[in-house]
Amino acid sequence: MQVMTAPDGRVYAYQAGWNDVHITDVTDPYNTTVVGITSTPTHKSWMSNIWSTMEMNS
Repeated sequence: MQVMTAPDGRVYAYQAGWNDVHITDVTDPYNTTVVGITSTPTHKSWMSNIWSTMEMNS
């Protein structure tokens, strides 16, 4: 699991499984929301995409 803060201040948890990644808004830990699920071929590729996206948005 990776936790990141977006430029707008929202906090997201990225939870990797064997075939997909669940993206959960954990800004309010008592009211979490799954905001996305994406299938990914490898851990390396999804981490690379996430970091690239976060860098472009900061």
